[in-house]
This record gives sequence, structure tokens and C-alpha cells, in this order.
Amino acid sequence: MTGLFPVLAVEAIAVALVTLALGALLATAASRSLHADLDLPDVLALAVPAVSAYAFVLELAHIAARGHVFSEPWLVRGLTVGAALAAAAAAVRKRPALGDRPTWIALAVVSVAIVCIWGSPVARVVPLGPPGSDAGMHAGWASQLLNGETTPSASISGPIPNAYPWEFHAVLATIAVLTPGGRPYGALAPMQLVQTAGAVFALFALGRRVAGRLGPGERSWLGGAATAVLGALAGGNVFVLLGVAAGTPRAGGPRGTYTLSSANLAPPVARDLGFVLFVTVLFLLVLAAGARRRWAALGAAGTVLGLAAVTSPEFLFVGAGAAVLVVALTPEMRRLRGLAAVFAPALAILAVWLVPLVVSYLRVGGFVDATVNPAIRLGPGDIPLSWALLIPLAAYGIAVSLARARRRRWVSDAAALVTLGTTVVAGLAVLVSGLIPRVLGSGFDILGRASRYWPILELGVAVLAAIGVTDLVERLAARRVAAAVAVAAAVLAVEVPLPVAASIDLPMQASRTPGLARALLDRGPNAFTAPGDT
Repeated sequence: MTGLFPVLAVEAIAVALVTLALGALLATAASRSLHADLDLPDVLALAVPAVSAYAFVLELAHIAARGHVFSEPWLVRGLTVGAALAAAAAAVRKRPALGDRPTWIALAVVSVAIVCIWGSPVARVVPLGPPGSDAGMHAGWASQLLNGETTPSASISGPIPNAYPWEFHAVLATIAVLTPGGRPYGALAPMQLVQTAGAVFALFALGRRVAGRLGPGERSWLGGAATAVLGALAGGNVFVLLGVAAGTPRAGGPRGTYTLSSANLAPPVARDLGFVLFVTVLFLLVLAAGARRRWAALGAAGTVLGLAAVTSPEFLFVGAGAAVLVVALTPEMRRLRGLAAVFAPALAILAVWLVPLVVSYLRVGGFVDATVNPAIRLGPGDIPLSWALLIPLAAYGIAVSLARARRRRWVSDAAALVTLGTTVVAGLAVLVSGLIPRVLGSGFDILGRASRYWPILELGVAVLAAIGVTDLVERLAARRVAAAVAVAAAVLAVEVPLPVAASIDLPMQASRTPGLARALLDRGPNAFTAPGDT
């Protein structure tokens, strides 16, 4: 159902703010153990991963209690209030620095703008993810948790527990408990806002430390803003200029533009949360590479990497490669201890999902490829059209990064090490991904699709482009402010159209499910209404 639904929008915003506040409190309490110079904008980057970690703990308790945690809403609400109060008490004892005014102004502007662009469907379409879509399946799996099943089971073949990585469903179930009505379909709206805000916070924190003319320990609000804009908005713009925003050639829509920024397009699905967690891993690796007491930051990076693995596994491969490069090339790093700090928590978290899955794999005799839709494949000419302005800006950003790294002995430059290293690893993943189904069988085809790795490569390109545009704007501002403003405005004019067009067009593409919409809007009895309510 399409239209204007202000009440649902207000509810979604309120639940999203509560969720982000919970994450910020948990992150503030945990940040003390990182032994890093973090201010409040940095802590905000850890808010969504903190909520994800909290949901993971709830899911562990849910499994141990044989399905009697998420199925008891008031228990989850009580635990959440208790966790928030405990985190607040810990945060009061050692609060992070607030950060400077320009940083807050830049963060507020880009956050509100980007969340409004990608989040506008929250107020214009119900349900946000219709039955039969990917989001509908994820809502169904979250419903299984709320209905007392310990883990989501296979949607086609029956009782195969752990058939799908369940971290997204645990987070969605947690948010559903806090949402009026308690339905996963209703929780998709606040989840959309939480995921998009989390992406902006993480990109902004990463960009502050990798883009700009930075001395040791310095941060750039301009670098943060540029990285947030190019990482969360950029890509696919030429398709808009050609008038095909809703039908990208051979892609089937904006999500097919091989850009990770399209993960912000409603409705939210598992890989979109994985995007937020992956960017946070890169931020924590930058912290670790540039810190003296780096083990805690490496452990935090490994923890978030594990959460990303049980959300959308392709991020594990690239994140693990980036972590290995950081540990191997950072001077004065004890290699074995560094690898253990990253991979011990990552593999422990992954094992909670993977080990039972392997048991089911052996029990039923392997996986069967039940894919309905073919993989998205863009041709060599489509990818430059999709990334467009990012490519020349990234080339300039590479030159800036290499020049800066040469001045600092490049292995000592955390920014170059993480950004260039991640881009190289993602490129290798694109090249070798096709070997996965050939080696492991057709049941692993979903992990062997290059279309799952091209967007991660695009993220590396976007961060390098942010480094380039930040350096260019800073150089121009030192000579003529008007020229710097003109360049920034031109970049925005090229990069913003696709997200705006895609979000405006989304309700027109939504499935018509009036019965489910009336249930979510509480408009009279229907097939989805409980018998006692009729």
C-alpha cells in the first residue's frame, strides 16, 4: 500500500533513535577497553555494531533457553532496559570527548540528509518489504525467533536449523520487540533508519582518519563528510542521466549498479547490515594500525568481523584479508599475537552458526542450489558508467595516498595500509570468487557470485575517491574558497540524483499487499488479524 503514513514514520524514527541510543551507550561503555583516542563521533560509529553484539548475546541465550527469550517480549524489554542502565552507569564514569563543533555540524548535515534520502520510503509504503521479497523472507525468519524457534530454519526444505546466517534476524527481532505491534514487518521501517544511520556514522569515522592532510592523531571533518557522501550515496549516477534509474541495464534496478551504497536502499536485508559492520571493521583496523596498545582494537575488529560473517559471509573473506595485511605489514607488530587477536573472536562467533550448519550439511548430504534469480552481471562498459566520477577521483586518491605513504614509510601509514589493502583484497575476491562453486559444488554458488564482491571493491574505490576529493578541496580552499565550494557542489550534483530517484521510485515498484498493510496499520479485521481480535 502506498501513500503518506506519518504515524508509522514517527514510530519508526522513535524506535530507531532508541535503538541507536542503546547502541551508543553500549559502545561508550565498551570503548574504554580499546585504549584509543576516541571522541563521541567515533563512538557513534560503534553504535550499530554494539546493538548487533547485544542481539547476538540475546540469540545465544535464546538458543540456550530453547526458544524462550525472543518469544518473551517483556523479558527482552527488561533485559534491554537493564543493559542500557548498566552501560549508562559505566559511561558516566569515563565519558569520551565530545568532539569539535565543525565535526558535529558536518556529521549532523550528512547524517540527516542521507537518512532522509534513503529513508523516505518508510513514510510512503506499507509494508516496506512485501512477502516473497528478500526482506519478506528475512521478516519471516525473524518471526520464527519470536515464535519460539531457536534459529531460523530452511524456508523450502523444512527443519534444517541454521540454514541461513541469523545475525540480521536476531537484530530485527530485537528491534521488533521495541516496535509497537511487535511484528518484524513493522520493524523493517526502524531497521531501515538504523542501518542507514549506522553506515553514515561508520563511514564518517573512517573518513576522518584516512582522508585529509592529517598529522599523527589528527582527524578531518571534511574527510569524514566526503567519505560518508561518496560511500553512502555515490554510484550509478550516469544511469540517472540516461533516464534508466529504475531499470539499470542487465541489473534490474539500483541494487545492480555494483555499488555498496545501494545497500542503503529500502527495504533492509542482511547484506545491508553486513555493510555497516564491514566499514566498522575497517575503522577499527585503522585504529589498531596507528595505536601503540593495539591488541584491544584488533580484538574489537575481530569481534565485529565475526558478526559480519554471521550476517553476510562475503564480508568475512575481504575483511579477513585486510586484517592479515594490517597485521603483516604494521611495524613492530607481533604477527602471531595480532592474528590471534583478530581471528580468535571472529572464528568463535562464526562457529556458533557454522558448526551446526556443517552438521546439517553432513546429515542431509550437502547443499542444493535452489537459486531462482540469475546473478547480476554487468558488462565492462556498465561498470565505468555505474561508478563514473568515483574512478578519476579514486585515481587521484591513490596518488595522494602513495605520496603520503612514501613520506611516512608507507607501512607506517595506517590510512594507506587499510584503504589500499582492502581495495586490493576486494579486487582479488572478484577475480577468484568464481572458483568457490567449482571447488565446493553448485550449492555454494551464492558465495561464488562476483556480484557480491564488486560492491565491496566499489567501497574501496569510494574511500580512495573521498581521499582524492578531500585533498583537492583542501588545496583549492587554501587559494580560493569559492573554487573549493564549487568542486564540492559539483560532486554532490553528480552523486545525489540516483539515491533520490531510487527512493522516490521505490513505492511505485512495491508489491501490492493490502491485507498485510491493513494489519500493520490496524485498519480493521483481515486475514492477518488474530482470531481473538475480530
